[in-house]
Amino acid sequence: MRPAVIGIVVLVLAACGSASPGSNTGTSASASPATASPQQVSSPTGTPSPSPLPPLVGQWELKRTCAAIVRALMKARLTDLIPRDVGELIEGVPENGPLPKTWDPSRPCASAKPPTAHSHTFWADGSFNSYNENGQQVDEGTYVILDDHTLTIGNERFRYTVVGNTIAFDVVIPKACTSTQCRDDLAWAFSVAYPGEHWTRVLSGPHVPEGSGFG
Repeated sequence: MRPAVIGIVVLVLAACGSASPGSNTGTSASASPATASPQQVSSPTGTPSPSPLPPLVGQWELKRTCAAIVRALMKARLTDLIPRDVGELIEGVPENGPLPKTWDPSRPCASAKPPTAHSHTFWADGSFNSYNENGQQVDEGTYVILDDHTLTIGNERFRYTVVGNTIAFDVVIPKACTSTQCRDDLAWAFSVAYPGEHWTRVLSGPHVPEGSGFG
């Protein structure tokens, strides 16, 4: 999912098609992560039963558009990342392929594809996967829930909010992110999150975690 150069953990989007920072599962030593897997609690009969899974666990789908990712990057004042994130969203550009010579940065979405389905699955065991519109896996990694609204996928940190069957993500932008590697990772994080957009829970299918309440 890392553009031209994509994992949870949380989040993949050029976009979720290449190896992501999620492949590196290191997290901050100062964090006190909450486990993503269900904990055992005692039922009234005394028999251990799993507690409800975190709301994050599940498969979430979004119809990705070039306009949405450009809007998010412009709002974050990260316009230099636009060429990294729009590649897969432009007609005729293969996965992780270079932008055509005719691509105009002043009109980044002039040849954009129509809205295209993309999804992320957060499994109960802490695994993260992303899938393209054909259900093919295009990213993988691991994620850690830090608190009710923060998670990491690999070394990238995200904020998230679950409301009913929708989820919204935002990217925690690191300070002094000037190296090429950091900018590439940041572009990947935005392609995973699509800040400002709302992803919808998938209710059935092979990538819906068992026990998430809908699978």
